[in-house]
Amino acid sequence: MDDDAPDDPPTAGGGNTDEFDEFPDSVRADEAGAFPLDAVFRVLENPRRRYVLYHLQTCRYPATLSEVAEQVAMWETRQDLDDISEETLGQIHADLHHSHLPKLADADIVDYDADANVVTMAECTRPLDEFLEFTRQYEQYQR
Repeated sequence: MDDDAPDDPPTAGGGNTDEFDEFPDSVRADEAGAFPLDAVFRVLENPRRRYVLYHLQTCRYPATLSEVAEQVAMWETRQDLDDISEETLGQIHADLHHSHLPKLADADIVDYDADANVVTMAECTRPLDEFLEFTRQYEQYQR
C-alpha cells in the first residue's frame, strides 16, 4: 500500500496483547528535554503496536480502526487482504480496539476516538519518531 511502509514484518513473535500491566504514561520529553528511554522501548517492544505506528506515521489523514487493522493484518500474515480470514481480521481489530490503541492513547502517542473508530498520531511524538524510523528500516531490511 505505502512505499515507505515495511514490506516484510519481522519473523519473531505475534502481535498479541501484552502480558505486562505496566505501560508508560507518556513518551514525551520532560522539562529538562530528556525522554524516558524505557518508555519508548516498552511501546516498541510489541510488533502489533509498531505496525500501527508505522501506518499512522505515513497517513496524512485520520485512519479508521478498520484500515489500521487491515494493514496490520497484512504485515503480520504477509498476505494480501483478500487472503486474510475474517476471523483473523476480527481478532486483530478487537485487540487493537481493546488493548493497543487505548494504551497508545493513554501514553499520548496516538489520538484514538473509540466511538468514531478513528486514530491519528499525536502531535508531540518526536523522540518516538526517530526510534520508529530506525525500527521500520531495521525490520524492512532485516530479511
